[in-house]
Amino acid sequence: MEESLTSDGAERPVGMEGAPVIHVSQRAKATLLIMWNVLVQLATRSVPYVAMLGPNGMAASFGWSNTQVGYIYSGFGWAYTFTQVPGAILAQAKGAKFTWLAFPGAMCVICTMATPVLAHLGWMGAAICRAGVGLAQGPLYPALYNLGGLWFAPAERSRA
Repeated sequence: MEESLTSDGAERPVGMEGAPVIHVSQRAKATLLIMWNVLVQLATRSVPYVAMLGPNGMAASFGWSNTQVGYIYSGFGWAYTFTQVPGAILAQAKGAKFTWLAFPGAMCVICTMATPVLAHLGWMGAAICRAGVGLAQGPLYPALYNLGGLWFAPAERSRA
């Protein structure tokens, strides 16, 4: 990377073709990474519910009753609720990065993708997949709050 004088006389780094190099702060990268992770988690949380409803949804295809669909939906809710506090404890003990990277990503995607496959076994298979997503996402937000507390200065936390 070369240094180049600008019209105001200040030296700024330029790229190979002479274009200015855009500097992105580590905090901005961390914020974007957290936002992307939350977006993926919300998608894995909500997409199966949309796929289950409607006249051609999974519930209609497999002939599940409203009670069975309620069990599938509550599989996520109960697992998510019960892993919030252990997730916060794990984030404090092992570190927020470990908790953030170990649970939510791969487990959520695998459980979400396995939902239609295991639904062929019955509503219990879909409920187990949704519970798996809840188990994975429970520790996510305590870990993200822990990371935000470490990465951002107190004055910048609300903006982040």
